Amino acid sequence: MQLLKIAAALIAAGCLIAPLQARAALETPESPLATITVTGQGSVSHAPDLATVAATIVTSDDNSTRALSENNRRYAALLNKLGTQGITAGDVTSTSLSSYFNPRPKNELQAGQLFGFVVTRNVSVNVAALTQTGAVIDAATAAGATQINGVSYGFRDRRAVERAALAAAVADAYAQAQAIATAAHVQIVRVLRIGNESGPRRIAPLAMSMARATAEAPVPTTISPSDLDVTSAVSVTYIIR
Repeated sequence: MQLLKIAAALIAAGCLIAPLQARAALETPESPLATITVTGQGSVSHAPDLATVAATIVTSDDNSTRALSENNRRYAALLNKLGTQGITAGDVTSTSLSSYFNPRPKNELQAGQLFGFVVTRNVSVNVAALTQTGAVIDAATAAGATQINGVSYGFRDRRAVERAALAAAVADAYAQAQAIATAAHVQIVRVLRIGNESGPRRIAPLAMSMARATAEAPVPTTISPSDLDVTSAVSVTYIIR
């Protein structure tokens, strides 16, 4: 009988101790991961293979139909002129077309002001052969473009150049982390997280603005672009041990 009482007491004690041990195991915090976080910078320099010429055609007349018709005529002439330079209609985009009425003042007119119905068309021309950029500007001016707003440069396959910059940024991040790990006598295990710090930026080396040429014997326009720098940044966290 005494043995039965002892056994019962041990069983009861075990039932009490087991839950306490389980609770203690659950409440034990896990060891935090040891990590290194760095920001990698990557940059590639690449020659552009695409030029974009921005031009504007402005016409005005006391009659709205005539103002728009003249603008359309000049745009058609521009397409025709560009066609002789190998620029197809698909490379030319009318980015905007607007019209407004500007009444003539009763007092003295100011030079250069346009009155009546003023029609403005902005045009963007993509030029794949960069050596033709100057000729495209001259053709647009000869066709009646009233202003050349600028020339920008870029890449036909922009994503490929951006990927190269990202790869360089990731390589730089690993080199930094490896230097830190070596100095701290630890080892890199794997990447915990990685993110793009900022979108790749394309830096244009040339911006240009010019008025319509008025010289009797015009000199052909020439433009020589330089390489473009594309940069990117990534933040990488590595697990170490």
